Amino acid sequence: MSSDFFLSQEEINRLLAETGGLSQEEREIVMDLERELLKKVSQTLSMILGKDVGIFVRDFVEESMKNFRNALRGEVVVTVSKFSGELSGKMAFLMDKRNMAILADLMMGGTGEIESDTLDEVRLSALTELMNQVLGAFSSALSETLKTNVIVSPPELKVVNFDDPNVGVSFFSDEPEIEVGIFKLDLEADGLESKPIHLLETEVLRQIVRYRAGRGRESVEEKKTKVAPVEFPELKPSVTSEKTSVPMEKLELLLDIPLKVTVELGRTRMTLKQVLEMVPGSIVELDKLTGEPVDILVNGKLVARGEVVVIDENFGVRITEIVSPKERLQLLKEQ
Repeated sequence: MSSDFFLSQEEINRLLAETGGLSQEEREIVMDLERELLKKVSQTLSMILGKDVGIFVRDFVEESMKNFRNALRGEVVVTVSKFSGELSGKMAFLMDKRNMAILADLMMGGTGEIESDTLDEVRLSALTELMNQVLGAFSSALSETLKTNVIVSPPELKVVNFDDPNVGVSFFSDEPEIEVGIFKLDLEADGLESKPIHLLETEVLRQIVRYRAGRGRESVEEKKTKVAPVEFPELKPSVTSEKTSVPMEKLELLLDIPLKVTVELGRTRMTLKQVLEMVPGSIVELDKLTGEPVDILVNGKLVARGEVVVIDENFGVRITEIVSPKERLQLLKEQ
């Protein structure tokens, strides 16, 4: 057969670019970056769940949103978030319902051994908190890598049954023909194995490539000479070695995040009439008893309890109890 029937790699890359797909060079860049970011996400999950967690890239493909949806089956938890700041567009994480229920149980201090994969309000609250932490680690790592400000919106979780033929692409986009990049992942932890998907609009990936490949160089020619293909072994490291080989200083992205700490003496409810009748000298009775521990809140969330102490001329608080994730979620539900 004549070689005229075959396209060169350069011609293939050019055609992909013209039709909205990523070139081979761009694919290598986003694969490289995804591996870096997933290491940060793995560290965050390990800290939260108290288990060794490893997340690895199995494959990367590009598809139209319509074709991607048609390939999905079963009940899946979809977490959608929007980029803002220097990036614009959407991304989503998809994971089967049962394994998400296991993660929710672990988040609440359970063993991960569940009898039902039902996601009630408490479990969904746990997953929302978990994904908040994951997205925070992801955006911080991406901002540092790209040397620009990347903001990710709070996650929107939904359970989607893709066996239902009436379910279209609206769980992620209103455009069936929009091109998306699909990272097929392997998530491994003690008692947990799953194959989640990280989904991003192709346009978002293009924006990321521009920052990644053009850092310190602006011209197209300089970008081409600067970026070289990177070879990665196909071997999967064990989850344990992935965790134990990570030094503590690698977690500084999380440890440097400023948090607002508040000590709450107590609360009460008053009618509008009672508030209007307040004058200097009025006494407001709180719901705390004398000697009862005060609440310690971080960013408005209860994390511990303690007792008030005096340090020189300032008030302080001595921690007496750390509130478990399960209790925090129960309090959140009651609110």
